[in-house]
Amino acid sequence: FTSSRNGGLSDKIDGRTGEAFSDVWYSRIDKKGSWSRPSVMPEPINTEGNEGPLHVNMRGTVMYLTQCKVEKKKNLGCGICVSERKGKTWGPTQILQLDVDDNTNLGHPALSDDEKTLFFSSDLPGGYGGKDLWVSVKEKRNLWSTPINLGPLVNTPGDEMFPFIASDGNLYFASD
Repeated sequence: FTSSRNGGLSDKIDGRTGEAFSDVWYSRIDKKGSWSRPSVMPEPINTEGNEGPLHVNMRGTVMYLTQCKVEKKKNLGCGICVSERKGKTWGPTQILQLDVDDNTNLGHPALSDDEKTLFFSSDLPGGYGGKDLWVSVKEKRNLWSTPINLGPLVNTPGDEMFPFIASDGNLYFASD
């Protein structure tokens, strides 16, 4: 899960929220059903920038996460990155290969159970508002189709974010 709680990797403050940058954290459940105290994940999953919503595949071996780069008070944008788990450790993050302009912000990945359909939030040109929900289909290993906007039945002049695909196939999301 992501959180801006104290103890994260960065001490930088997010100008939009007034809180610390968010990081990816984890907790484990024991045999009695009790959760352990949350721990922050190390690099490369967390960076000095903001880490946002993430999705871990059904096998727990691939993580899609939002990473936002910052440099000396400059917001360099957000992208969807992928990390593969090798044993107990997560490997380096690689930017998801989507056919989009370098200046486009992408985030909030939600992957179908078969790992072939990716929903995400973005400010891609051609949308209906600030941030819209888009979909891309896996064509080959690490290669995704050109994103398609989900249209006006989903997207509004405002922001649509945080997509989630339920096990029954329903898409849930936040909208302002």
